Amino acid sequence: MLFFEDEIEKVRKIVGSTGRSTMDRQDPRINGELQWELNARKREARNLRERRSRLLKGYD
Repeated sequence: MLFFEDEIEKVRKIVGSTGRSTMDRQDPRINGELQWELNARKREARNLRERRSRLLKGYD
């Protein structure tokens, strides 16, 4: 558990169910933002690797 998760839980108890759903929509762990960024980094690394490979092989 991350150090701030207990604070998030405290706030969730205070704000109730409607506030909780709003918080969940903004949480990058839940809304897929972190996964999207990870996939983008992997795509970028793959593109760089492929580009370097093409440059080393030269143009036919």
